[in-house]
Amino acid sequence: LPASIWFVGSVLLDDGAFTAPRLAGTPLVAQEGTPPSVLLLTTHRETLALLPSLLDSGPRDRVHVDLWAFSAMDFTPLWVRRVGSAAFDPGGVDAAITGARDGTIWLTAAGRIHAFALGNGAPLHSASPEPAGLRQPMELVRDGDHLLRVRGALIGASWVGFAREEEIPTLTRDPGMRLDPTKQYQLWIAKVSEQQDPLFPRTIREYRDFRAGAFHLTYTHSGLLTEAVEGRREPIFLGSPIQLAVLHDVSQDGLTRRGLLCMRLSGNSCWHANLGLTQVLGVATLRGATPAAGALFLHGLVQRPEERPDEAAQAVIRVAFSNGRMRVINVGDIDPRALKAELTK
Repeated sequence: LPASIWFVGSVLLDDGAFTAPRLAGTPLVAQEGTPPSVLLLTTHRETLALLPSLLDSGPRDRVHVDLWAFSAMDFTPLWVRRVGSAAFDPGGVDAAITGARDGTIWLTAAGRIHAFALGNGAPLHSASPEPAGLRQPMELVRDGDHLLRVRGALIGASWVGFAREEEIPTLTRDPGMRLDPTKQYQLWIAKVSEQQDPLFPRTIREYRDFRAGAFHLTYTHSGLLTEAVEGRREPIFLGSPIQLAVLHDVSQDGLTRRGLLCMRLSGNSCWHANLGLTQVLGVATLRGATPAAGALFLHGLVQRPEERPDEAAQAVIRVAFSNGRMRVINVGDIDPRALKAELTK
């Protein structure tokens, strides 16, 4: 677990108490703009310590919603804006980023639509956006990140994917079987031939001549990492010649965490990133003008054994295509006192 990922509970301040910020909805990676940006929407609760009076002698709670922009290149903070002219009801705020297009960001908070300028966060007057061409926020996968990894993919006339040697005889017609999270897999490559079914209007594929990657490296629950593209899941390729993005499980301190590999078709790795996440909730990519500018973005949870999922730390991680270098935004590390000072400048 990277030392930089940890969770802050509540922070007591002279003028009250603040809970640590939490993500509302999911982040959005916006390629337009210089630099490209990662947008986060957060909420936190402030408890005001009030002086005794005839009307109110106890503390008062309010909830704040804030929109953040960070550089997609190095996670440098670009700007932050408070959403709404007043604090929200402490009973809970339903808030999420809707999308971005043509320099405008839309979000909803407590049933209202809000719009901001992508360049500097200035509030804008804008109706709900049309969905066409709208850059969507990252997905939210609630049922386990096994849904984010697939066994393999077609690359030209070949199939490239993960299997155990004893499975190979069963994969000649359909290698798309689900991966077992308790098993170790290695990279295999097979030739693919296609023919039309004589009885039904469909294409039949046959997979043959399976050969294992030369390095025979095995990883637990390893599969090709995918992202959502126009309603379907597509494997993520990191570079040319083809390099695979491989998500796998790592046993660490009695917990199952996630690791990310860049893997060549020979089966050896270009780099490895220990994400430290106990669950990946969503994935997005940013492809720059050069391969060195490309990056993967993942958001997820860092859960301790004694914690419920809703108590786990939240992190947004950037992993460079070229060398696997990681940068981390720890949502719970944001200091509400510093935030309040920044917003009142």
